[in-house]
Amino acid sequence: MKINAYMFLSIFASLACILLAVAVYCRGKSDPVKKRFSLVTFLIGIWSLFPVISNLNILQSVVLMLLRAVYVPAIFVPAVFYDFIYHVLELNKRRIPTVVLKIFYLNSVVLVFFVFSPYFIQSISRNPDLILRVTPGIFLCLYIIYFTFSFFYSSSYLVKIYRSSLGYFKVQLGYIMVAFAIAFISGLIHFLSIIFGIKEIFPHDILVVVYSLLIAYAIVKYQLMDIRLAITKAGLFFFIYALVLGIPFWLGYKYQLWQHATWVSILLATAGPFIYVFLKKKAEQRILQEEIRTQELLSQASYGMTTIRDLQKLSKFIIDVLSKNLHLDNASIYLKNSKKHTYVLKASKSECKNHVTIDVDAPLIKRLVSKKHVIIYEEIKILSDSQPGNEDLKSIVRQMEIFSSSVIIPAVESRVLTGFIILGERKDSTIYSKDLINILSALGNQAALAIENCNYWQAESKRMQEEGLRERMTALDHMASSMAHEIDNPMHGVRTSLAFIKDFIITDPRFVVPEPLDSDMKDAIARIESLAERVSGMIKAILDYSRLGTGQLMPVKINDAVKDFLELITPQIKKDKVDFKLEVEDNLPLIMGDRIQVEEILMNFVRNSLHAVKLEEDKKISLKIFKRDKGVVRIECCDNGYGIKEEILKDIFLSSMTTKGSSEGTGLGLYRVRKIVDLFKGKVWAESEGKGMGSTLIVELPAIEGNMEEMLKNNINGGSEKS
Repeated sequence: MKINAYMFLSIFASLACILLAVAVYCRGKSDPVKKRFSLVTFLIGIWSLFPVISNLNILQSVVLMLLRAVYVPAIFVPAVFYDFIYHVLELNKRRIPTVVLKIFYLNSVVLVFFVFSPYFIQSISRNPDLILRVTPGIFLCLYIIYFTFSFFYSSSYLVKIYRSSLGYFKVQLGYIMVAFAIAFISGLIHFLSIIFGIKEIFPHDILVVVYSLLIAYAIVKYQLMDIRLAITKAGLFFFIYALVLGIPFWLGYKYQLWQHATWVSILLATAGPFIYVFLKKKAEQRILQEEIRTQELLSQASYGMTTIRDLQKLSKFIIDVLSKNLHLDNASIYLKNSKKHTYVLKASKSECKNHVTIDVDAPLIKRLVSKKHVIIYEEIKILSDSQPGNEDLKSIVRQMEIFSSSVIIPAVESRVLTGFIILGERKDSTIYSKDLINILSALGNQAALAIENCNYWQAESKRMQEEGLRERMTALDHMASSMAHEIDNPMHGVRTSLAFIKDFIITDPRFVVPEPLDSDMKDAIARIESLAERVSGMIKAILDYSRLGTGQLMPVKINDAVKDFLELITPQIKKDKVDFKLEVEDNLPLIMGDRIQVEEILMNFVRNSLHAVKLEEDKKISLKIFKRDKGVVRIECCDNGYGIKEEILKDIFLSSMTTKGSSEGTGLGLYRVRKIVDLFKGKVWAESEGKGMGSTLIVELPAIEGNMEEMLKNNINGGSEKS
């Protein structure tokens, strides 16, 4: 058997498709789109072996059987290709495409029953140029019609969605369309050559190679199906072991040095795995740079933004984090100036130019307010070109060109656009992937909360400075944090020493103590251990409470917040000798909020009540948490204290209002509760029959309907992935 260009390209095309299919499958076993793409590519790869089999110098009957066998995967190519398009475009919501999918698979199954019979391929022969000619049966002709119809039917959906798509998804669909069109043309050339015995102008399998290379390019350049790393690993594996096997074979075949080739083969086989591991790590570091940067971005932003209380420093911090992690040539942040009804530049990267002031009525601002989603230049440009009469879209495109902007991220808090972040091109020319856009959207929301927090703290700092309370509050904050750490550090030593003593007394055979004393010692150790854990729990609760939460709303189980809250408040309740009753309904639904901030609501309510009852002989406080009705969780804190005057009942949650004396508190606790409840989209109010009649503080929070355990599990998993 002499290997010609047709056979060589056939083998190369088959290997390329199979490797591509395996790489895609390994990366997305649970993804229906990736699974079907890998399957259709694998089937094309097996089908590409037809020229190799047709050139085998063996019995003609065996060749005929092998050719029929190769057509088994080919028969399923139309159905699986349509299945791939069906899942890419999410056609499962439509009835007709679903029916057609079932018909396609049924056609393929029926054709398989006839593939090894003369009704599919009657016979094979060779013309004087030794070109194989296949005499088709009726079912092969039907298959060619079926193959052609399925391609054009599937492509009609693809073209329709392509025209209405935007951004990088449109680019990815374009590569899919071109790649499969090339594969279809290859199939048509194949049919013409084998049925009519026409000599090909060029080997049609070269088109299959082009199909594989085109898909691989789209994977690397435009993150098609997000399998760049899997493709790289498969390529490295193929390349290294091609050298391991190829170099010894070349030495033996070319120079007849088979003994030397054996030693070279052993050496390369030993070194091969180490070389592969080394190159794989380098490839992972290179390819995963963006993922690593985005993780750093989230980490820095999450911890950094919540700790900054100066608006100018916060703005500069956001720009620095984005510029550093995304390698931007242009970045700036604009914030709203409520007095002038404009958005003005607050911070920018040094290379950023063309800064302007934007009016609140500008089309760009209106779109950010209405859509509340990231604006991508490429998408808005395509949308503008498709709607030539839309002047607002043209204005947005011009504005983004003035900014030299690729992406604009809105910062929205309580449906108000507090500002927006402008990002330019990335210096490494990598795209803003879908995952990165989602991360930036979340970052914009966190930035809005941080901006609102800065505005709040600036206003409150000014007020406290006027009242002479700023230094006092700062000192108390530092003192609480320092005391918690100072207590926790020795407790680590206590627990470590206790563990050593416990292990020595219980397990060491050299230590023998009479039975009564032994039992007393073990009981004493257990009490010390319990007390140490209790102290550590209280310290943890203090430190958690001092962090003031993340500001990110997630499913929260209120019972967990109550447990940590009790660790903090119980010592004070016992000290003040208060009759405290806690009633928490079992199986409460989840709420969308932040656990630490829920603790803060409870803490502020009970501390307010503790102050209200301090002059009462019979101090009573009750805290009830229950499901009021479907979709609402209610928190009630009642006391028999000095009550609230009717004229200030509606204003008790304002920042400037307090029922305490001027030297007893700032009045910010209940104001902070209102801010948190507003963030959670709930309601808060107070009830009292008047002075000396006690009071009730009430919060109602919207509950989440659904499977509690599943939501908590997803919340934990999501948190771990981002951390």
